[in-house]
Parts: sequence; C-alpha cells; structure tokens
Amino acid sequence: MLRSLWFLTHGSLVYIVPSLWVISSRVLPFYLMIILSWQMNDDNCIISELEYNLFGENFKGTGPNCRVPSKQRYIMYGSTLLCIVSITYNNFSGVVGYFADKLL
Repeated sequence: MLRSLWFLTHGSLVYIVPSLWVISSRVLPFYLMIILSWQMNDDNCIISELEYNLFGENFKGTGPNCRVPSKQRYIMYGSTLLCIVSITYNNFSGVVGYFADKLL
C-alpha cells in the first residue's frame, strides 16, 4: 500500500512540478535543488535510488534504472528558465510601473 502510494506520488509529481512556476515563482529554489541533485548524481534521481533501495524497484519498474530521461531534464531546464524570466519580468514591470506612477 505504502509502496503504491509512494510510486503514484512520485510518478505524478514528475509531470506536475515543472508547471508549478505558473502558480508561484517561489518554486525556483526547489527547481534549482532538483537540477543540482541531478548534476551531482550523474543525472540520476535520488528519490528513485531511494525507492530502489527501500522497495527493490522504483516507479519506472524493476531494476536499478534511476537515470532521469533527457526529455524530462530539458522540460525542467525550460521550466526553470521560464520561472527566472517570469520573476525578472515581474520585478522589472514593477519598477517601471513605480516610476511611471511618479511621473504621471
């Protein structure tokens, strides 16, 4: 039961997390931690490795395959970039709006 719930949660978050920047830009540190963990672990998912060590398999199936697919990595890189652009744009438009209000 716990294993199934864990796998379902991990499998769902793989698709949900990259789009969270649309809701809140506060996910940026979390995105950077995920990417850094992949870089430090030779593009392997630490959570998948933990699953394999605990349950003998991970959410992708049996076997020690913990490598994050390149497609998923590129989606996360793009989401991180879009989050940074969104933060920059919102901060810049706030500054411009502030000065525009002062001039008018």
